[in-house]
Amino acid sequence: MKKILILFFLVPILLYSQNNKRALGAYKKAVDYYKKKEDYKAKKFAEQAIRQDSTFLDSYLLLGQLSEDANNLNEAIFFYLKGISDDYEKKAWGYYKVANLEFSKGNYEDAKNHFEYFLKFENQNKKFVLDSRRKLKNCDFAIYSIKNPFLFNPINMGEAINTKWKEYLPSISADGNLFIFTRRAPHYNSIYSEDFFSSVFKDDRWTLAKNLGPNINTYGNEGAQCLTSDGSVLFFTACDREDGYGGCDIYLSYLTENGWSDAKNLGPNINTKYWETQPSISADGKHIYFVSNRPGGVGGKDIYVSYLQEDGLFSKPNNIGPYINTKYDEMSPFIHIDNQTLYFASKGHVGMGDFDLFMSRKDLNSQKWGSPQNLGFPINTYDVENSLVVSSDGKTAYFTSNKSGFGEEDIFYFELPDELQAKEINELEIDMLTQERGTEIVLENVHFEHNSYELLETSLEELDNLKDYLFKYPDLKIELQGHTDNIGSVEKNKELSKNRAKVVYEYLISVGINKKRLNYIGFGESSPISSNKTEQGRSNNRRTSFLIK
Repeated sequence: MKKILILFFLVPILLYSQNNKRALGAYKKAVDYYKKKEDYKAKKFAEQAIRQDSTFLDSYLLLGQLSEDANNLNEAIFFYLKGISDDYEKKAWGYYKVANLEFSKGNYEDAKNHFEYFLKFENQNKKFVLDSRRKLKNCDFAIYSIKNPFLFNPINMGEAINTKWKEYLPSISADGNLFIFTRRAPHYNSIYSEDFFSSVFKDDRWTLAKNLGPNINTYGNEGAQCLTSDGSVLFFTACDREDGYGGCDIYLSYLTENGWSDAKNLGPNINTKYWETQPSISADGKHIYFVSNRPGGVGGKDIYVSYLQEDGLFSKPNNIGPYINTKYDEMSPFIHIDNQTLYFASKGHVGMGDFDLFMSRKDLNSQKWGSPQNLGFPINTYDVENSLVVSSDGKTAYFTSNKSGFGEEDIFYFELPDELQAKEINELEIDMLTQERGTEIVLENVHFEHNSYELLETSLEELDNLKDYLFKYPDLKIELQGHTDNIGSVEKNKELSKNRAKVVYEYLISVGINKKRLNYIGFGESSPISSNKTEQGRSNNRRTSFLIK
């Protein structure tokens, strides 16, 4: 906006103050100092011009710009309104300026009135007209949202996580026991640096956060991370590294017995000479969402998705499209563990102003994202809202705020309103997501008649949960297994276990799962998980289970 105002300053001003050469001279000096970026002197002479001639309107406009540059927005609004003249162009421009400042401060009623007033002027800059119409929609939404707020009670995560420094960009494992976040604090020679810290939930409390160590953290900046469901792989953003492809790239590190492994660049399919950041990995580890400003997007910074290929590398990314991305910036994607709820921040969708937080749900049949829903007031305000993550039960959200706490920015949590919650994940699905591939997963609630392969009706809920998971991840294949205790003959036990696995196999096919994704086998008594010397042990061994292949 500064360039536009300068143009107005260069318009002949003799009309304003022919009768006061002293005011005119002071004003010219103010403009000269302004263009030299000597704001203190510019303000001094602009004020002098007004003392010489209180009707010298351009001086008020200049003081408005100087106040805006100093982020004194209330003062800027005051001076701009004082400087609005009857000149057609200047009057229109003045109301547009004022409306934008009021909007940025959350004065939505005043902003709405001034945007509407601006739009009454004909033959105005098309860019400003479109911007005003867009922000009018935002004003209407904000006014309604403030009158209809959500219940919002954020709770500080406490001194184990937060310090006097800045803590932000949280992530949490599927089981809710591992918490990783970014802290910006003095590092070496008092130089500020972004590092990762982690905390473990133990004995009903979070342990004191510890630095993740030199394999990941450097004297440079690391941030914007996410965890796989089982907490074994960390994806994150690092900037200006020797092995980078651009300013900021996405890396990964594996959790080993000796801590986190050396960071590895995800390679040229993901990273470019442009800006790649803020990864979010899907529950099955096959889709990674991230932000990039690469050319060819919808506009500004967009959210992209890449798919894990058979060679173990991620594919060239696809823009997730105009349902989510706008010609403005989208940031901080978080794909919930339910694999169908996406939280993100946007400047482009209708909201309260600046970045707002949104949610979109994916249709599992069409695989298309639905219309984004603004998380509403007071979760969103006129300020910047960014970087929300949600627990596996879909109810608890974690975010960063500077409103109160231990330091400049702290991490808080709160309970999402029902309509904004992601789908709750059942225990079976959590087991499937957090167990290593090839680990046996027991169907705890699948039961049969004694010494029979007749499926009890109480088993159907568990099997339907398995069915839903298989529909959610259509590339997944499983092996169904039957097991028995050691009572009876080896041959009969093996046959019984096979038939029980087959019954589950046939049920899944009957509810729509492609049989090519399934196979079954009976192990009889050959693979016990407990001692057969006790009834409890034998009960544990009588099980139906599966492996993810």
